[in-house]
Amino acid sequence: MVSRILRNKDPLMATLAHQNHKLTLLTSAEFDKLARLEKLLEPCRYVMELLGGEKYVSCSVVLPALCHLALKMAVTEDDPAYVVRFKDAFKEDLTKRKENTNIAWLKIASALDPRFKNLKCIPKAERAEV
Repeated sequence: MVSRILRNKDPLMATLAHQNHKLTLLTSAEFDKLARLEKLLEPCRYVMELLGGEKYVSCSVVLPALCHLALKMAVTEDDPAYVVRFKDAFKEDLTKRKENTNIAWLKIASALDPRFKNLKCIPKAERAEV
């Protein structure tokens, strides 16, 4: 949705400028924020497509994908305040969702997949138990 808004920014603004409405149009600063948000959400789109596959087993990819998302959402010193808030909220939600999953089975599935045999997505202290 964000990509489509950014891609169709000029036609959208032109159409809304000619309409009689009470909508508040986005400013250029808000469009810049949307562009930044689009870049932040790109790893989520990738993981969603990866886990949504129907023709291959995706259980073994869940933990590495969650690890990848956590790494991508790490706060850096270059991030503006709104990006920091977004990343913190995203990581908090990801942690809550991870608590409600069967981590033991996901660890076993990742360990059995030759692509993830080194288990980098699992903390070193927990690798021995898998």
